[in-house]
Amino acid sequence: AVSMPAIIDPKKVVQEARKVAGFAADDIAKTHGPIWAGRDELAKLTLSLSSAILVGTISFAEQIIGAEKKSCLTGYLLLGSWVLFFISICLGLFALWRGNVLRSFMARFNNSTPTIEQEAAALRAETPEQLVKETLEIVRKHSDDALQPLSSADRYSEALLKWSLISFVVGLAVFIGFGYTIVT
Repeated sequence: AVSMPAIIDPKKVVQEARKVAGFAADDIAKTHGPIWAGRDELAKLTLSLSSAILVGTISFAEQIIGAEKKSCLTGYLLLGSWVLFFISICLGLFALWRGNVLRSFMARFNNSTPTIEQEAAALRAETPEQLVKETLEIVRKHSDDALQPLSSADRYSEALLKWSLISFVVGLAVFIGFGYTIVT
């Protein structure tokens, strides 16, 4: 008896792979989505506050400091707070940018579907079981490739937000120190 190679419909493989990837994307969103959304909101809040303080104090710096500075320290404190608020803004923007990668699994997976279809079309398994195993391996490989950037994006987004918050709080403390030198 001559064994015929098992044949698979590559379009059907892509259709089923997208369905399974959709379930995975839903699970990711349910598990991590609230954390990522909270992180985004905190980054936006820090960006808004840092920007408002920075722009407001720069716009009215002459009126805030007055025509004559009380001390050289006053100017350094104001400048230091501006630098820290600017750093907070930059770090917050990068945190949001890296956070966008966290929601990219399905898009990344869908971008690989032409390759999945080509690889599935090239399969020539001897048995249906071997065909299923090889098909699953193709889908797993592309799923892993789509998931790979999420781990580092999650770590970087969290760390960037943490440093943005630290920069904001220190900038606020320096700004309060500046205010203290103005009123005393």
